[in-house]
Formats: sequence, structure tokens, C-alpha cells
Amino acid sequence: MRLVFSLLRMVNQQAVSDLPIWSNLIMKTLIGAIVLIFTLILVPAITNAMWVKLTDIELVKQSDVIITAELIGNTQVTINQAKTVIGILKVEEVLKGDKNQTVILLAIPSPEGPLKSDDIFYKTGQNGLWFLRERKTKGESGIYLADHPQSFITIEHAGGQIKRIQKILEDKGATGSLN
Repeated sequence: MRLVFSLLRMVNQQAVSDLPIWSNLIMKTLIGAIVLIFTLILVPAITNAMWVKLTDIELVKQSDVIITAELIGNTQVTINQAKTVIGILKVEEVLKGDKNQTVILLAIPSPEGPLKSDDIFYKTGQNGLWFLRERKTKGESGIYLADHPQSFITIEHAGGQIKRIQKILEDKGATGSLN
């Protein structure tokens, strides 16, 4: 990058000394535009989402549904004139929520749409512990979000956490509140 600026500075000084004043202004503007283009190309305009680690109690409080399930597929649908990718979770066990649910619909970011820094993508076949929040979009219900890095834990790593979540929910049932 320094080399580019040095070369541009040398070209600019040589060009300025040989041209009339109005041409100097055009040349400086042109060189400034080139520097701007190089800067925009070389410096990525990417921001990163920042996440706060949640405790198990906070995860339970923020989740409308907590399940063990496998993502068995997804499909693109149109809801309220917007294309949405819906994942299908095959429920194995419900820790929090309607105990009779066998399938849950999960809104997931489209890999074809514009990407945001807080998008989290899931793959078909992922099996584990899911902490889901209901999507609160006008005119819809029954679609959930797993939009925090702690919203999904693979089944291989979830054993201890499942027991802790069950204990938290049992304690809540006995006391009526989460502390």
C-alpha cells in the first residue's frame, strides 16, 4: 500500500511540474480518485457481529422453545411477499415448549441473499440442542430463530448442558421463576 502511494506521489509531482495550472487541478483530482479506488478495493468494508456469552439461565429465559432435534432439510417459501428459507427441525425431545411438537420451522438466512455479519448458517443433518426464539414478524406464527452462536450445540457436546437445562427448568417449576 505504501508503495502505491509513493508511486502516485512521484507521478503527481512530475505531472504537476509539466502541466498548466488548470491541468494540475484535473490531474490532482484524477490521482485522488485513483487513490480512493485503491483504498476502497484494498480495505474491506466488513463489520463483525459481537456476541455476549449467555449463562444457561439467560438462554432458558430468552428461549421460547428448547429442543433436541435434527435439521432434516430446508425450503424457500414466500411469506408476506418476502422470500424466506425455512429449515425443518425433526424434534427428538422437548425440554421447554409444547411437548407434543414433532416438527419445528426454523427461519435461516438465505445463502443467496445479501449477507449480514450476524447471519448464522446451519446444515442439513446437524443434530443437537436448539435454543429457539419465536420470530415476531407481522402476520405469522410458528416460525423460530436460532440467531445466537449459543442457539445450537451439537449433540456430542450437549450432554452436560441438557442436564443443566433440565435442572434449571425443574427448579423453575418448583419455584415459579428463574433466578
